[in-house]
Amino acid sequence: MCDFFYTQPVNQLTGIGRSAEETLKKLDIVSMFDLLTHLPIEYQDQTKIASISELILDQPALIIGKIIECHMTQTRKPRLTCLIADRTDQIRLHFFHSYAAQKKQFSLGFYVRCYGIPKLDHQGFIIYHPEYNIHQDKQVLKPQQCFTPVYSSTTGLTQHKLRKWCALALALCDQEMEQTLNLPIEIQKQFNLWPITKAFHYLHNPPATAIVPLTAQHPAKYRLIFDELLAYQLHLNQLKKEYKSKRAPALLHNTWQIEFISTLSFQLTNAQMRVVQEIHQDLLRSTAMLRLLQGDVGSGKTIVAVLAALQCIENGYQAALLAPTELLAEQHYMNCKAWFQALPISINLLTGKLSTANKQACLANIQSGKTQLIIGTHALFQATVKYDDLGLIIIDEQHRFGVNQRRLLLEKAKKGCHQLLMTATPIPRTLAMSLYSHIDLSTIDELPDGRIPIMTSVMPDKHRQDLLSRVQKICLSGQQVYWICSWIDTEDPLHFVQAAELTKQKLSEHFPNLQIGLLHGRLDSSEKHKTMSRFKAGEIHILVATTVIEVGIDVPNASIIIIENADRLGLAQLHQLRGRVGRGSLSSYCILLYQESISHIGIEKLKAMKQFKDGFLIAEKDLTLRGGGDVNGIQQTGNQPFKIANLSRDQVVLPDIVQAADIIDKQYPEYIEPLIDRWSFLNQMNYSHL
Repeated sequence: MCDFFYTQPVNQLTGIGRSAEETLKKLDIVSMFDLLTHLPIEYQDQTKIASISELILDQPALIIGKIIECHMTQTRKPRLTCLIADRTDQIRLHFFHSYAAQKKQFSLGFYVRCYGIPKLDHQGFIIYHPEYNIHQDKQVLKPQQCFTPVYSSTTGLTQHKLRKWCALALALCDQEMEQTLNLPIEIQKQFNLWPITKAFHYLHNPPATAIVPLTAQHPAKYRLIFDELLAYQLHLNQLKKEYKSKRAPALLHNTWQIEFISTLSFQLTNAQMRVVQEIHQDLLRSTAMLRLLQGDVGSGKTIVAVLAALQCIENGYQAALLAPTELLAEQHYMNCKAWFQALPISINLLTGKLSTANKQACLANIQSGKTQLIIGTHALFQATVKYDDLGLIIIDEQHRFGVNQRRLLLEKAKKGCHQLLMTATPIPRTLAMSLYSHIDLSTIDELPDGRIPIMTSVMPDKHRQDLLSRVQKICLSGQQVYWICSWIDTEDPLHFVQAAELTKQKLSEHFPNLQIGLLHGRLDSSEKHKTMSRFKAGEIHILVATTVIEVGIDVPNASIIIIENADRLGLAQLHQLRGRVGRGSLSSYCILLYQESISHIGIEKLKAMKQFKDGFLIAEKDLTLRGGGDVNGIQQTGNQPFKIANLSRDQVVLPDIVQAADIIDKQYPEYIEPLIDRWSFLNQMNYSHL
């Protein structure tokens, strides 16, 4: 017996040759454990026999009847029709693409047990392609004792084969896997967990008394959810230990930071000061900092990051600030130039749009160490960029960068490097407990004094004319407006989604006396920069844009943001967009437009936006409404590759998971490797949130 039997390839099972092995790979089934965790997507009730006379149209049922007639229609693709009867009635079974050997199976006088969905044609009830078994003795054809599993499949893989292989794997699970799969008895008792083999049997073959579909709260499914999340948590704990062993320069001098704070025209909040101190203490150590800074829109994360950069630069090292867009990078650059004008610090902006000559000069300054703070986009980690002595990396909107991209930047540090990750979308606290247990987490949970609350309105599209009148008055008073569209042009099949270009055209026709600008991702960098500069200067009254302005745009004179088809966007994104206004002393408004065809979920989104201002509450609501998506609660689409668990649904389990992982780490380390190893997806996960 192999200690790690569950990692053995599926080709150890009878009937799985090279071809079947390749087919199973399409379903991400490679190991025995993969097969066991390939749970049914639904169940057939073949536990009760129905009379033919009791059949209901489109309601699947199990019947047993005697074969009284059978014939094959000889066409290009032969068809087989069989008539069966019980004591109450008769029904036809129809098979397309039949073959002679199949017709021989349906011997007159034999009995057939079949499961299928009754349909109706001109001759009466008929079942197309039922699952069936034939036998001469009716007593042999008994109903099933358990529900019959139905698995997700692919071309060339029948339900019969999947059921057979899962049954073989379950039998081997009973013989060889109990000891290597189960958790310590203390963990099972404390968290009321079933033995895992019992859970597998129940999930693949629920008894006739079960209530299907099985919910996440059922002990069988809960057992696997707990197992998978525990493996994930233990893996994160290992990553944390690995990160804590990495070296980085100790940044001991810190006079510039103190002097800089005293020169600011505003006062840092208590939350900002607390976070500044947390980061400061990390940077004093010779182990690499890995800290995530989260905070609501407008909470002042950028100034905190700048203070960390000051501590790095004062100690003779370079700091790099990586932003996802050129607009955001340029804004950071302009802010830092203004803040640092009294300090002996050289700052460079490195983006893809630099001319060849300017780029070469910038690269030379970075390599020589003349430039101490480098702000830019993806250009920062290109092969041509060589740093003199990089000591700190700050990554804004960190979820927009893959782990490999961050690694490329880290590798440019000669003596190790501290990392400060930032996100403007707050993470629900229950998720943060687990997802970021391997990262030190700092939270700015306080907005600066004087921030004027943004008033949010929900408006049906039929009131657009009233809205246009209001916009006219606002613009003529000297204030500016954002008008956000979800798509750039009208190519999207969702015809009701307003296109930015069409909206700009219509607004220009409606407001001939106003300047209308257009900003979207397909414009080249120079056009974006020119449009944004004109808007900041007040030359553009209404900026029609896509969600490209979600982050990094700061125009205090913009007092209204109108979002077309707001229900089409995620709550986190809507909250980010709303944060583009309310950045000055003007009363500010967010108007969420919706169409008559709005869904129930869409209505709930807009209600939440009107009800909540706190980004943490919005993040919690977003997680609840989406019921899935990215584990960070940040991206609006995409899924983490969990097989059974769903962090949106299962977040209530996370505190127990953290506790169980801590117990295993300290008392049962021998369980860690087998647990992580069996959930093999952990080895392929792209930890984009790390």
